[in-house]
Amino acid sequence: MSILQGAAKQKSVRSFYPKTINGSLRFNDDDSAYLSWTPDSAGNRKTWTWSGWVKRGNIKSARIDLFSADGNTATTNMSFGWNSGDQLFFGNWSSDQILVSTQVFRDPSAWYHIVVQFDSTQATASDRVKFYVNGSRLTAVTDNISTYISQNTDYGVNNTSEHNIGQSAYANNFIWDGYLAEVHFTDGTAYDADAFGELKNGVWVAKTPSVTYGTNGFHLSLEPQLPSVSGDYLVVGGGGGAGGYGGAGGGGGFREFTNATIYKGYPYPLTVGVGGSGAPNRNTRASNGGDSVFVITAAGGGGGGSDNANSYVASINDGADGGSGGGSSYAAPRIGGSGNTPSVSPSQGNDGAAGGVETYVYGGAGGGAGGVGGAFTPAGNAGNGGAGQTSSITGVSVGYAGGGGGGVNSTVSGGSATDGGGAGNVLAIGSNGEANKGGGAGAGWSATGASGGSGVVIIKIPDTVTATFSGGVTQTSSTSGGYTVYTVTATSGSETVEFS
Repeated sequence: MSILQGAAKQKSVRSFYPKTINGSLRFNDDDSAYLSWTPDSAGNRKTWTWSGWVKRGNIKSARIDLFSADGNTATTNMSFGWNSGDQLFFGNWSSDQILVSTQVFRDPSAWYHIVVQFDSTQATASDRVKFYVNGSRLTAVTDNISTYISQNTDYGVNNTSEHNIGQSAYANNFIWDGYLAEVHFTDGTAYDADAFGELKNGVWVAKTPSVTYGTNGFHLSLEPQLPSVSGDYLVVGGGGGAGGYGGAGGGGGFREFTNATIYKGYPYPLTVGVGGSGAPNRNTRASNGGDSVFVITAAGGGGGGSDNANSYVASINDGADGGSGGGSSYAAPRIGGSGNTPSVSPSQGNDGAAGGVETYVYGGAGGGAGGVGGAFTPAGNAGNGGAGQTSSITGVSVGYAGGGGGGVNSTVSGGSATDGGGAGNVLAIGSNGEANKGGGAGAGWSATGASGGSGVVIIKIPDTVTATFSGGVTQTSSTSGGYTVYTVTATSGSETVEFS
């Protein structure tokens, strides 16, 4: 089972996603697994739409049919999937070149929303077959539609013949390997991708469609049939370390979900991200914090840049990207790390600040889950660490994932920090980020840097449910008001938690 997204909450944001997808179906090509049906009666063989969320598994240099219908002849058979070059194709048994994308789609970690619209009634040949991926129509394609798809002609889809998901229906080969979720098939109506998804803060997400399925249409959620409960969870990545004579660490990514579906009987992977190590010298950037994982991933905070004896090398001087970005050193061009990396919605963090040279020399402050790293002042005060986010999942409001405060070579003031971030220092090493709060390390004026604080995973479920952790998990629990709260503070190796 693979979870696409849950019911997200960040601060007061609720019901962010128009629809949640709580699971998917795994197709293993070693088992020759596929789905098959044969319609009892013919539907509309000229017009139809297929929509699904797809994640590739085994990448192989061979044609793969994701969807296929046996039209009883080589030319009326219809299929789409991947060709041997990892390009999306629409074809038949005679040719996989009716419509082929220029772009390749071979990232096994990525979910793709794929929509195929077929309408042979269109007068313009190029409009008879359309591909959409993550909301956008693919226009960079090799188009042989006019050769193979005649106007107003019936083809194999929606005929009373075998239809397959996961292998060819014409020859029972071209076997698919991967994950599939939220499949819609409409008989008689051509829809574009906007019928099935929408952009939220720049991210293409699923929505509940209002479509007409027709005679042979259907919706397959493909969610697991395991028993489930509703619960909350907080996942915070480890904070980034601080650089040498450089920038502060960014706070770990902060991701909180409420009223989420949690399945019983499934071993969820579980990781608590470690705090990033401080730079060992001024010629090495500090380490990012480790990612934390439960259902979703909260990225570790970015490490702070080091000064490299004021000789600019981007991979040393700039702050690293992460859940929240690390601060940069003072060496020009002074680029703080980007937060919310990788990009998720709602955002898991913010950018780190740039260091600089004014009256004094400054290391940039780290970004936090609730705010960017603060700017320094020419009077000698280093920038404050970016604010974190608060959560009351334990019953008490606690701040997490604050950025580290900036450092300075004056005697005035290092940058302050909150929500687990380490304070900056003057003429000495900064403070470490706080353990199990994902705080970024504070910058200082020292050749070595402070360390970021470790992350945390907190799970709140009804007290009628029991959590069983694998042997390398360090956790505590408390029960009150009908709920048990599990606080996971450390993991070692490939750990899991399972609910019963």
